[in-house]
Amino acid sequence: MGTTEEDAFNNDSYDNRPIGLKAISPSPLVTLPHELITEVFLFTFDTGVPEKYVNSFDPGQPKYTQEFGRAKRIWNALHNYMLTCRYWRETALQAPILWRDVHVGVGIMRKFTDAMLRRSREAPIHLHASFKKHTVIDVDMLRPHLRRVAQLHLRLAGAPPKLIEIEEDMPALQHLVVNGGSMTLPLLSKTSPLPNLTLIRAAGVTLRLILPFLRPTVTRLYIRCLESQIRILMHALKGLPVLECLAIDSLFVTKLSAPHDQELPHVDLPKLSACHISAIGSEVIPIIERITFPDRVITSRQFSLKMSACERAEVSRAVGLILERLSNVNDDVMAEVLSSGSFNIQMNWDGPGHDFPRDRQLVLDIPTPSENDRPFLICATRSEIGMGDILDWLTEHASARFKSHIQHMDITSHDYDDIPYASLSSKLTDLTGLRTLRLDRVAGVWSHSALTHQSSLDIVIPIPTLQRLVLVDTKFRHRSPDDPTYEPDEYEPIWALRDMLELQKACGNPLQSLSILNGVHFGKEDVRMLREYVTNEVEWDERVV
Repeated sequence: MGTTEEDAFNNDSYDNRPIGLKAISPSPLVTLPHELITEVFLFTFDTGVPEKYVNSFDPGQPKYTQEFGRAKRIWNALHNYMLTCRYWRETALQAPILWRDVHVGVGIMRKFTDAMLRRSREAPIHLHASFKKHTVIDVDMLRPHLRRVAQLHLRLAGAPPKLIEIEEDMPALQHLVVNGGSMTLPLLSKTSPLPNLTLIRAAGVTLRLILPFLRPTVTRLYIRCLESQIRILMHALKGLPVLECLAIDSLFVTKLSAPHDQELPHVDLPKLSACHISAIGSEVIPIIERITFPDRVITSRQFSLKMSACERAEVSRAVGLILERLSNVNDDVMAEVLSSGSFNIQMNWDGPGHDFPRDRQLVLDIPTPSENDRPFLICATRSEIGMGDILDWLTEHASARFKSHIQHMDITSHDYDDIPYASLSSKLTDLTGLRTLRLDRVAGVWSHSALTHQSSLDIVIPIPTLQRLVLVDTKFRHRSPDDPTYEPDEYEPIWALRDMLELQKACGNPLQSLSILNGVHFGKEDVRMLREYVTNEVEWDERVV
């Protein structure tokens, strides 16, 4: 009976030398050193986890399907290389690093697992295990190799009884990745010292399942769907002195299980460089209040807090907390950050609407071009909160130095009953360095104010330092100026805008630039009228809305 290609792949002693062929000059590919051929193999199928998954703040990354697909590509590549010629086959068998990604469990044939374990010899391995309750596992085959596991990736949909009994020491373990809803974590002993453990990713498991494996050496911790035990979590964080990256996603905390503030310890994380927390409920705020970390977490845009189901007082507390954090950053550093980025305040509707209740979603941020940026703060609430409230909190909680450094501000609001322009101007007077203001869908901001039409001499420029104004989706008239039935009304926003620009020019501080995007009932005649009061061109996208 002939030997199949599969037999050739699984048989270490198989000889695939051509038989009966005339000797020919060897190919250059079989004269290269084994080490160089090995590097070529590694380059072609990449046995490492892609960098974007290694550095991802998503606790669910890398997904098991991605790892399994990559493993299949590696196996196929090795299969082809080993059947090419005897030299390549010998090279592959002499390089344990090529066989370090070992998969076991659901969807994996035993002979492939055995081949990977055997050929990896004494090299550190990456063990990827997928288990269901009735998965058949060869425990005796697996047990002798657990001491070599450098990365353990567990996908658990229940664990086989025999597997639960295995609790081995893994002295080489560096990364622990767990995904699934099992009540136990098999293979690894809770008492193992784990002197080299630096990364833990856990999704779909309870905090109590992960706690026994936290070690002072951990530098990256990414967890999702934890039980509501903030006090336990805070004490656990206190035992991670070299933690560099912390991501807690979808933490659920009920008011009944939330601890009193005095029960929580203060946690100092001097090595921290990234902190991202997402929670269902606002009881997570005390975590942020009691964690001390370097300014670089803020200035490098590696901090974010996202909360849902918040009450008005909780939103106010969160906004105040973020503004105070920003205000405490080194003055010169924050001045540099704000000189290149815009301070964004957004109030959007979140949800389907119509017959379904919708949340107001508040966003505070200083965005940068980086793709990995997350807003500093996102709060979803059904409470009545307007832009005026947010600007009041800005006035109350942000330091005078911080506000003086804000040069660019972007305000977005979907609330048509929001703050009128006169009130907006008075709330921005503390922003003594404001140069650019972008108002996006802030309909209420341009509600006409009698202030701009008073003849008294005490009228002041609303924002004296303003140089550039951008208006997006602003309604300038009640009807289109091209409508034959249209009659100008002195209280329409177009005239309020004209009067403001005229006032700034008369006071010697003319606006440098004006941009109108998606202007409602705005036209070419308005561009010509406003151009008289603006130093540079009035930019209009010429969209007639």
